Amino acid sequence: GALATMFRLLSKSQHISLDWSENALALGLLVYQVGFVASCQGSWSGGLSSLELCAGALLLIETLAELRGNFRFDRVIGFLGPAVAIIWSWCYRTRQAAGPQADAFEAAGLGLGMRVAADASVQWCFSGLITAISLSLSLRHLGFGSHGMKAGFSQDRVASSAKAGLQLSGLYGAMGVFAMVATSPKASQRLGAMTAELGVILPPLLAASAVSFVGLLALFSAAVSCSPAFAARGMAFGLAAVGLLASGFGSLSWLAGLGFLAHLSILAARNRLALHDASEAGRFADVPLHIIGAQALWDRVRFLLGIFIWKLIVLRMQDLVNMLLPRELRVFASDTAFPNVGCSEDGTYLGVAAHFAPRKARGQKQMPQYFVCNVGQICQNALPDMQRTMNTLIDVWREFQEPDMKGLLANVVAVFPDVHDQSVAKEINLSAWESAKDAHNWYVKSPGHKNALFQHSSGILKTFGNLLASLEPMGGMRHQDRCRQCSRLVEAHEIGVVAPLRCGFCGGHTFRYPLF
Repeated sequence: GALATMFRLLSKSQHISLDWSENALALGLLVYQVGFVASCQGSWSGGLSSLELCAGALLLIETLAELRGNFRFDRVIGFLGPAVAIIWSWCYRTRQAAGPQADAFEAAGLGLGMRVAADASVQWCFSGLITAISLSLSLRHLGFGSHGMKAGFSQDRVASSAKAGLQLSGLYGAMGVFAMVATSPKASQRLGAMTAELGVILPPLLAASAVSFVGLLALFSAAVSCSPAFAARGMAFGLAAVGLLASGFGSLSWLAGLGFLAHLSILAARNRLALHDASEAGRFADVPLHIIGAQALWDRVRFLLGIFIWKLIVLRMQDLVNMLLPRELRVFASDTAFPNVGCSEDGTYLGVAAHFAPRKARGQKQMPQYFVCNVGQICQNALPDMQRTMNTLIDVWREFQEPDMKGLLANVVAVFPDVHDQSVAKEINLSAWESAKDAHNWYVKSPGHKNALFQHSSGILKTFGNLLASLEPMGGMRHQDRCRQCSRLVEAHEIGVVAPLRCGFCGGHTFRYPLF
């Protein structure tokens, strides 16, 4: 009678008729809350936490639900590897936790199930499984149930159903507590002890309740606006991370971590493939935003992890190797990643480039009027020619850095040591000058350039060939900068004039980009 009265009161306050759908949601939420608290308290001495079991059960439920609607054998095979790694880690830690007790059961011929049952923490294992099942069913009820978004109801209707379920869950929880106190002297004693210390435990209890409530609302929001599978898997990977960090990575815990990471990687690879197929079919605008956001977040995490490993290992090795090499040589590793433009199989080759601009040219107001491009090519096996060409490059580069250097705005050199399909090594040298006269004067007086001409014409270089091009603009050149504040393009009103230092629209400073 009391329960029916509360139903009617809640129904009037929400202006909806409560049915067994809200009751089912309330029971699922209650089981989830109780099981989650029990899961957070339970862990085995071998390091296996019931949070990991809850995470694994959630991922298994979502995988089975996905295969039920679209069974593919290749997907089953793809998930077997991570599952084997996780289960192997769990069994090993279970065996380590059981200790001498497990040896006694093995001597009696009993299997793993008896060893697990013998452990005092089996109740936490059960709580983790129950938590996963109740959470998955509750989220799927909001997403696909009789009052879910997929059933054609509006977000307001789903929100009302969720609110009613939460209220009923609190009612059921209170009734359960009173029933336990009335029937169990031990529970009554515990409640009395808590009441006696209410001033001490109330603040942390309220804080934990608020955090739990906000987290539950976030799960509901993800289940309704995204999908139940997305919300459940997000919760699963969060629980796995917390469980592994709490238990440590000893005793093969790292193997379970690799298993969860591999499962996440497989999901991300499939997600990227789906995005690619949608783009190819012209349906990328129809892809839900949470799918794109999740892929972007995963790619960002992979980028940060890869850069961290790269800087920790490769860049440190770069400094060591450069110490061992002669002063005229060095190795170079980029500080950051750059776009993957291809590989040698499709005719794309990577090299190294260097840029130099004299200090006095950085504030140059005159546009470059002359460019010189030199493309040198050497047979791959002609090591002497490569050495002589590189030595000449160093001499010329040092001349450019002399204080009395006139007319040079910038010089860029790119070296490709191995262009395999052409069987050559390439050196591309591009320089920008204030005028053709400045370039001519330097080429006439440069010792490095004279040495290069001598080696080229005397036969010292056996395989060297080049393309030399002198370039002059056919019309006025346009220099564009950008405003730091409003991000607008900033350029002079007249063509051939350097961009001003301030934006003409908002008056903000520009980036003061150099001319070349």
